[in-house]
Amino acid sequence: MPVPNVLLIVLDTARSKTVLSGIESGLMPALKRIADEGTVYTNASSVAPWTLPSHASIFTGQYTGDHGTHANSREFVPSVTPVAEQLSREGYRTAGISANPWISPVFNFDRGFENFSMRWNAGWSEVDLTAAVRAESPVDKIKALWEQSTMASFPSVMFSAVKRKMSSENDDGAKRITDRAVNWIKQVNQGSAPFFLFLNYIEPHLPYDPPQEYIKTQLPNVSLERIAETNQDPWGYIAGTIDMEEHDFEILRGLYRAELSYLDTQLSRLFSILKDKGILEETMIVVVGDHGENIGEHGLMDHQYCLYETLLNVPLIIRYPQRFEADICDNLVETRDLYPTLLDVAGVSTEALPETVSKISLPNRSREYVLAQYVTPQPTMESLKEKIGTDFPTQKLDRSIQSVRNKRWKYIEYSDGSIELFDLTIEQHESKDHAKNIEIRERFRGILEEKFQSVRHLETESFKINDESKQRLEDLGYI
Repeated sequence: MPVPNVLLIVLDTARSKTVLSGIESGLMPALKRIADEGTVYTNASSVAPWTLPSHASIFTGQYTGDHGTHANSREFVPSVTPVAEQLSREGYRTAGISANPWISPVFNFDRGFENFSMRWNAGWSEVDLTAAVRAESPVDKIKALWEQSTMASFPSVMFSAVKRKMSSENDDGAKRITDRAVNWIKQVNQGSAPFFLFLNYIEPHLPYDPPQEYIKTQLPNVSLERIAETNQDPWGYIAGTIDMEEHDFEILRGLYRAELSYLDTQLSRLFSILKDKGILEETMIVVVGDHGENIGEHGLMDHQYCLYETLLNVPLIIRYPQRFEADICDNLVETRDLYPTLLDVAGVSTEALPETVSKISLPNRSREYVLAQYVTPQPTMESLKEKIGTDFPTQKLDRSIQSVRNKRWKYIEYSDGSIELFDLTIEQHESKDHAKNIEIRERFRGILEEKFQSVRHLETESFKINDESKQRLEDLGYI
């Protein structure tokens, strides 16, 4: 049997409860069609709560402490061969398109990809349009484009810049990413080699700014003026310098749903090209969230400073009828289990991989428990204070965290000595602490101690980020 094409779609910042309920409610009809024909994992867990380490785990099958890519060590230089490089060695055509600046060549995430581009790039070229976009005057914009181009490439770069401008309103790159992905699929489909295509869509990420027609559908009784004045600064809210009411979070959740609804229209285009080219049945489609999002839960916004299920429980849908039945599966699985799964369907042996790499190849295996690590806070306390412009208590933010859960119990351990224990069968909101249950607490503490040792901060490693990448990360609130 020939090996399949692989389409790996990461819905950046997609939390399971919103995506899976949205599939059933009609919010995401294109994704529902895929879900109805694939396996939907309701207990899929990210092993890290934010983009950089969570993608590294998907690409390597390792926990954060094993692949070593996190806020204090930002370059992706794992000791095992990343999935794109593994598949490339097997003859796969490989390409990646990312909307998130963390998942970029700047941090070495293009390793193993024949083609890799960012949403702001001019096509597959290395020409970065960011400086031109940020320039204030038309003259400065043209000057920036000229500096990024050669004389021969300048006309095509200008065309790309104009096209980008015309298609960029209320779009975080989904349309451009899909355009490029569709064209690439058409191109490689003419050959005999299978392909591996990785896409990172960032629509559900703060700030939420979906097209207006999707806002009206999700928030029909809220004025655009009220929506515009709703706070989207997570750090001011977390620090207590910005007050928010429940109605504010209802608006943000509506905007979040609107982002997913719009993104679904682009997923529809992507799935349609597979069907139109007659390769849907020979393509393994994986749709996964890299982490979730807090939208007022636990007194938090964004996806930092905790390991609650709002950040760890992510959507995972796999459609490949030759191997994955149409099913809803509540097995405990980790996002790092995708690494051996993808290698397995591509016919790559995982026997020689080190013990730090997941050996749980889906769909037939599950875990007794799932684990996660948050090695160091991001943004740092210094960066957070600089953003907010005031001093505030940081004790409950400036700490490392690790967690373990089974289908009933969730145990969280902090580097300041704090612990939490939740019974998820009683309530899903992780609000009622059962830490006095000494037997359960000590059993789960032992699991973490055996796997990760004591939770602790790691020393900061110096890694210089270029100005364009730094600005993009600042725009997303990371630094």
